[in-house]
Amino acid sequence: MMRFLSYLVMILGLASNAFAEMLPSFEMNMMADRANRIVVGTVGQDTLLVVDLVLKGQPPGTEDRISLDAAVLKQLRAAMGLDTKAPLKIVAFWDAANRPIWAPAGIVALEDKRVWLCQESWGRGSLRHTESKTYTSSSFIQQTRETLAVISDRKMLAKQPPSKARVAQILEFLQGKNHYQLSQLVRALGSLAPEEEDQLLAILKQGESDNTSSVILNLARELPFRPESYDAIAAFLRPNHPSAVRRNAVIALPRIDMSRVAASFDPFLKLDEPELHTFLTHLRASPGKSVKNFPDAKVLAPLLRLVSEIRKHHAKHGRQALNNESYTLLSNVNRYAHPQFISLVYDWALKNDHVTSNQALSTLRSLTGLPYDRQQKGTWDKWLAASRGTLSATYVLTTEAGRREWSNAWTQSNTATRRLLMRLWLFENPVPETALLDVASGKSRTTAAAAKHVLSVLWQHKRLSPTCRKELVVRFLHLSLVQQPSQRKGL
Repeated sequence: MMRFLSYLVMILGLASNAFAEMLPSFEMNMMADRANRIVVGTVGQDTLLVVDLVLKGQPPGTEDRISLDAAVLKQLRAAMGLDTKAPLKIVAFWDAANRPIWAPAGIVALEDKRVWLCQESWGRGSLRHTESKTYTSSSFIQQTRETLAVISDRKMLAKQPPSKARVAQILEFLQGKNHYQLSQLVRALGSLAPEEEDQLLAILKQGESDNTSSVILNLARELPFRPESYDAIAAFLRPNHPSAVRRNAVIALPRIDMSRVAASFDPFLKLDEPELHTFLTHLRASPGKSVKNFPDAKVLAPLLRLVSEIRKHHAKHGRQALNNESYTLLSNVNRYAHPQFISLVYDWALKNDHVTSNQALSTLRSLTGLPYDRQQKGTWDKWLAASRGTLSATYVLTTEAGRREWSNAWTQSNTATRRLLMRLWLFENPVPETALLDVASGKSRTTAAAAKHVLSVLWQHKRLSPTCRKELVVRFLHLSLVQQPSQRKGL
């Protein structure tokens, strides 16, 4: 037993060291932006850096003695196959205290035709600089200069006041830029003026080019645009547009108006949709800006249809069929948890006929709160047999009769079935607050208890109005002043 524990401790220690020592990759845009000073120089065996060229920031003064960590230099020379005393030509990306950004990632070693970057790798106790296949020494320095020029242009652009001219400059700047430059520009801008956004939407409708459309849609997903822009963006969901353009539209729409996403995505939630995985990944539909607290009931029909279709596809095409789409679909089933999913996910989880069946079992456990595994199929079957009729019934919660039927079902059900029945209330819009308050205050203990539980859950999910919350406190919170007897002897 002790040998096993020692072995376990050793394995955990190795895993911990691996995670602790995973170094960040060098990323030019980010490093050049964050560095206070970028210099090119040579390091001798004394570890002091002699600066030959300053690419960013002030040149070091005579009082500056920039020294690098000897262990880092030793490991870097070893990685490059150099003698331990050989001079090193490096580009140093320094912070304000003349320390490399992100430790060794801020040091780039140069040879005539080779460049050594700190690239993402795993290891213990050694610097993981590896040879870049992208740069030579001169091209790396040139790329650093060009990146600094882009950063300077971005910062000047962000300082300009809103105008039509600025819109044109934003579009020109973002052509061919990566997501980092976009995100930093958006962060600096904060938002666009309404007239600037209108100008971008007008350009979008004209369909000047796919590149321009993609840039505008990227802006729309990052800022995001006003709800009035929704229809113009949604037009780019159609399959006649390039995949990259469609993906940007898919990502932008939930950020613009979540209440319209269900209707917009519905026609594309089908197995022959090339971007099905993208639509499922970004399916955020809610009338109240929160899927967790206010899931949109309009997503249920397309998701149920899709689960049924994808299970037939699994049966026909085998364990690996549509595995990415299947994983993402199960995530949505978990996100929009509803009793109607149970029978379909139940089959998916317990048949174990697809690579995602374990994920389906995890989803089934999450929906029900039940801990059973696949080997306990008899227990699962017993629960489903007892609950199937209750879960498949339709409860019209907008009517008194429907609420009474729901209350009776909830009162007579087991814990897992109650959990699922309670989910129905989160899809209600609007919540019948007055009716629930009246039932909670009624004489029937069982129906009152059910109504109080519903109100409690809805409060936790931020679905009750201030008036309803106040009324709950007035009706059900009773305070009394009680004097506790002293615990000290003789008093």
